[in-house]
Amino acid sequence: MPTKGGKPKGQGAGAKKKRGKRAAGAKKKKKEKSPKSEVEVDILSPAAMFNLYYISHNVPSCLAYRGFLWPRRPKKKGRK
Repeated sequence: MPTKGGKPKGQGAGAKKKRGKRAAGAKKKKKEKSPKSEVEVDILSPAAMFNLYYISHNVPSCLAYRGFLWPRRPKKKGRK
């Protein structure tokens, strides 16, 4: 039998939805991320050249920033 508001009893604004229970120790599964589409970037565009002008000091560093490394470059020294 509906109440004055037109809704059946128990389904008003104060009603709570039941949630499913997980077993103790169960882990959530991670959702797989969809692969991002690779976008071709023009490294010779005016904006890219403007940025390169300010970050590189010489031609080898310019090429290194763009991914063109020397084949026999010395290995980087770092913490072991």
